[in-house]
Amino acid sequence: MADPARKTDPALPAEIADAMEAAGFPPEVPTLMEIIEDFARAKAEARTKAERVAELERSAEESWPLKAVVPLSVRYEDARRAAEAGRLGAIKIGGRWFCTKAEMARWVAAHGRGRPR
Repeated sequence: MADPARKTDPALPAEIADAMEAAGFPPEVPTLMEIIEDFARAKAEARTKAERVAELERSAEESWPLKAVVPLSVRYEDARRAAEAGRLGAIKIGGRWFCTKAEMARWVAAHGRGRPR
């Protein structure tokens, strides 16, 4: 039973207000909307990441060793670190990184990586 002295949004059903308070959120409609938006955003990001991983796995047959596709204007270490951080779509098999030529071109174009000349 809800405490009458408790400040809750009257638009929220009591069971939702109780659940929000139990989770540490203020029982208000704007807070609930923010939770829903955050969940939707996280779900979309997870779906995008899963699609990218699936694409990388599908293109594994087209992948080259990372050292073979890094342009001369880019340091291998920069590409390897980007692969480890997930900024460069590459897959690690054993101890070696593999990447498609298209993914390398996308990363170089997006990040403008290059050695100073």
